[in-house]
Amino acid sequence: MSELASDREGGKAGRPRGRWRRRLLALLLIVSLLTNAVLFNLVQERTGRPYREVFVSGERDAEDKLVIIPINGLLTASSASALRSTLRRLEKDQRVRGVLLRVDSPGGTVTATDRMYHELLEYKRQRQDTSNTAFPVVTFIQGLGASGAYYLACATDEVIAEPTALVGSIGVRMTFFNVSGLLSEWQVQVETFKSGPLKDAGSPFRPLTDEERKRFMQLIRHYYQTFLDVVREGRRDRIVEEQLPHIANGDVYVADEALQHGLIDRIGYLDDAIERVRELTGLERLRVVELRRGWRLTDLFQLQLSTLLMRRQPWHGAERTSLFSPRFHYVYGYFAPELLLRP
Repeated sequence: MSELASDREGGKAGRPRGRWRRRLLALLLIVSLLTNAVLFNLVQERTGRPYREVFVSGERDAEDKLVIIPINGLLTASSASALRSTLRRLEKDQRVRGVLLRVDSPGGTVTATDRMYHELLEYKRQRQDTSNTAFPVVTFIQGLGASGAYYLACATDEVIAEPTALVGSIGVRMTFFNVSGLLSEWQVQVETFKSGPLKDAGSPFRPLTDEERKRFMQLIRHYYQTFLDVVREGRRDRIVEEQLPHIANGDVYVADEALQHGLIDRIGYLDDAIERVRELTGLERLRVVELRRGWRLTDLFQLQLSTLLMRRQPWHGAERTSLFSPRFHYVYGYFAPELLLRP
């Protein structure tokens, strides 16, 4: 009886150990699946495979096609990489006869915006120089085409906006956080050793100095002038030069006002924009397709992992490091994009 009792006790003691092993293996399996899902997504994004063509209108059996490229949300380094990848794919497709940017964006960082503008401008020039027919590139503003988004639109041949769209916000801004008062309440002191007076300019741990304010305003004016030059080049003969400084005051305009100021060429809806591009191509038969990112099961895994990481590290990722490394923005709105940007 004693041996039997000891065996039972040993079995009871071994059961929890076995359950923990199974739980640990299950956890490792889940982590492995999530990690592979994220890596799979990253590889697909780099190779351009996540995008698929979705038929929108026109003739399904037409060989020539018009491609709609959506530009949504904040313009970040990821946005610039995605646009570059998309345009590289389109360069190899000689069936593409025109491009329509469908824009709904408040803009983004100065560098990402300018990179996207450059990529689009180079693609347009290359296709227009090598195409036997007209190759129009048109922007359709659907909702919001402000600041950096309008900067990007200036690389296209025409700009069309919905009647209720907001357009403009030509300007640049920079946002700083000053937590020195909060730190003093907590009796926390921060000491910085630096090689020059401007090395830690914009530090959130102390107020800005007069020298720093002066320097940052010089940089603001530099990027603002770049924005003005882009608008002058893209909207030449459509905006009165003397009126540009008054228009480019950071304000946004409804479609009627934007048309009056020369910021856009016409007002209409998506079908009107498609028809306008068709007219510019001079082709009777066109297949209109939109590039969309297909939904996959791996996206769900990636979303869950991203949510988990963000709970632990709210500033996780390259873009979020800019919270304490000030960035210049071509963006419309009050809140700092650093709080919203995702890597």
